[in-house]
Amino acid sequence: MQVNLKEKGIDLFSCLFFFFLGFFLSAVLWLNDPFWIFLQKWQTLIAGSLAFLGAFWTVSKMQKQIDLQTESMRIQKKQKERLARALLSDAISDMSCYARACFGVIRDSRELPKYPLESLSYIKQSVEYFDDLDAEKILNFLSSMQVFNARLEGYSTSTPSTYAKKNIVCDLSGLGAQIYDLFDLPRYGTKDHPFREEDSNKLIRGFKLAYGIEEIHKDVPKYNEYLEMLNLEARAA
Repeated sequence: MQVNLKEKGIDLFSCLFFFFLGFFLSAVLWLNDPFWIFLQKWQTLIAGSLAFLGAFWTVSKMQKQIDLQTESMRIQKKQKERLARALLSDAISDMSCYARACFGVIRDSRELPKYPLESLSYIKQSVEYFDDLDAEKILNFLSSMQVFNARLEGYSTSTPSTYAKKNIVCDLSGLGAQIYDLFDLPRYGTKDHPFREEDSNKLIRGFKLAYGIEEIHKDVPKYNEYLEMLNLEARAA
């Protein structure tokens, strides 16, 4: 059984000290031999006992110092984790803005949005503060971002066919679904989320996030047109 020296070191040290002190005084008072003969006979035991007490005191001090350093490191890690979670919230919001800008490229032939390197950097740094399930979700998103960005660049520099447009809409909807799933990580994480359940409409959910609520209300027929593209592509897959 492991003994916590920080809690029990002082009591054990006191007990050992008084035990050997009592033993020493008893021997001096009750033995018939002169005091120096007693020391000569018991010098090895006395020296060993004192050495043991000194070693125990040293280990106790070292353990206390280790505990203080461990607590300091724990506090620093907690502070870094809070900062990472705060930055992650802003970074994920930037990702949703990026997804909407990408849909503008598909829908309205706008220019390519700036690739959000800074926000992606914050997301990468947050991986170490989540468990395996959440970390894997973040890594999958980062991989999907790289793939989608390359496909979008190819799409924007060519004359896209209807088939290519369906593919890129489906890809962006999948990316939007991943972004949506990341929103609650800063607060809950996957295992601690109090109410979310898995559903079968992730692609539709991601499509709406990327399309944008304002754009949906601005032109509902066009929204339905792209939604039908997504449904056709999803059924074909």
